[in-house]
Amino acid sequence: MKKFLLLILFICNNTAYSDIPGIIIPKDALHFFVIGDWGRNGEYGQKEIAKVMADAAEQVEPKFIISTGDNFYPSGVRSIMDPHWKASFEDIYPQHSLQGDWYIVLGNHDYKGNPDAQIEYSTISRRWNMPSRYFSKTFGISKSQSAQFLFMDSNPYVDAYHKEDETYHVKGIDTAGQRKWMDSLLSQAPKSDWKFVIGHHSIYSLGKRKPGMNDLMNKFDATFKAQGVHAYICGHEHDLQIIHPENKSTVHFISGAGSEIRDAGKAEGKDFYYGKQGFMMFSVMEKETLVQVIDITGNVITSYSLKK
Repeated sequence: MKKFLLLILFICNNTAYSDIPGIIIPKDALHFFVIGDWGRNGEYGQKEIAKVMADAAEQVEPKFIISTGDNFYPSGVRSIMDPHWKASFEDIYPQHSLQGDWYIVLGNHDYKGNPDAQIEYSTISRRWNMPSRYFSKTFGISKSQSAQFLFMDSNPYVDAYHKEDETYHVKGIDTAGQRKWMDSLLSQAPKSDWKFVIGHHSIYSLGKRKPGMNDLMNKFDATFKAQGVHAYICGHEHDLQIIHPENKSTVHFISGAGSEIRDAGKAEGKDFYYGKQGFMMFSVMEKETLVQVIDITGNVITSYSLKK
């Protein structure tokens, strides 16, 4: 009932339209899709959810797509010539509606290969965008307002990976430099702007890695609150979650259900958990962001209204 009333509210207030049953498309909004943990040669539902995402993109026309990492299983890619590029990306998402910009972060499985090859692929691919291991983009929402996106590399902040450096190769990475970069951009952004941070690892979770990656929680939770980050968007868990921690201003969106799933969680209180393949659609407006969770059948499983 609550979900139904929310959708009606958006239709009335935003003159939304939709040719896809259950999906609301607010006008004059910045639309983007989020999918993560997908690169499995089309298996484990990857090809099927790609088709659903392409069908939705035909109607929504998202400005861009975000990948929350673990782009290639089990061990990333070796080079820009690796067969994984064709088998897990180009051949799985070939539809015209998915040929726009993809903004990518690195996951822990990507670190098992050659992360720099994924950066280099940006120079030969029209849609693959990863200019460095962390970067930012800003998009206009209105004449006076923008949405700031910080794409971070969360891997070197996981303490356990430093003990397994032969696998993850995180030693020597300038984590202090990335923190300084992040703090600077967040503090300089106008208070009226939206602030979204995208990483791979979950900070809060209802799934297998509950209660989340404590390393990242200790390092970034307070920063997000102090800097007014509206949303942290990630993957790592192979499911779909929305978590608004008590007494916290940042809402956490986990979209890591692009292929293999791991149905091992449970919703608690106002939080949301769904252990099936799917992706998330964000529609950013001046004072409100509508987030819709879409599953492998093309159904909207839930909607969330993120307000400033």
